[in-house]
Amino acid sequence: MEEWKDIKGYEGIYKISNMGKVRSYLYPKVKYLKERFDARGYVQYVLYNKEIKKSFKGHHLVWDHFGEGKRNGRIVNIDHKDEIKNNNFIGNLQLLTNRENLSKGKLKRNKSSKYTGVYRPKKYTKFQAYISLNKKHIFLGSYDTEEQASEAYQTALRNHNESF
Repeated sequence: MEEWKDIKGYEGIYKISNMGKVRSYLYPKVKYLKERFDARGYVQYVLYNKEIKKSFKGHHLVWDHFGEGKRNGRIVNIDHKDEIKNNNFIGNLQLLTNRENLSKGKLKRNKSSKYTGVYRPKKYTKFQAYISLNKKHIFLGSYDTEEQASEAYQTALRNHNESF
């Protein structure tokens, strides 16, 4: 069932639904805002308040009004579970850490391994493990199986997390 809430800072002017739609109450008749798309394909809405216009990503509006948990820029991101950028239904959105979100996308592009941090170059028979920490790409070694390479990655990740 579609649920509507006033958009914070725009109460009485705009409402957002848990399906990702935005309604305007600026006109005598209720009007649905048209979806616009940013350069990366995400839905974007432009809202006006006292002659000041500001743009918002649709999935950010939905999550901020209906989601559980707080997003935090580059640390915790909103992810579309089905990978469809204009499906902003709250049930399709989830919070992922930046590492989880980046790894999820990498799995689709790099089909050489099903594990994060594991790669098998086409010219080699061994799997290689890498990890990126503090903007540095670190080679963890070559392994006979992708499970061994994944274990090396997981160990490096645990050691990094324990040091904080």
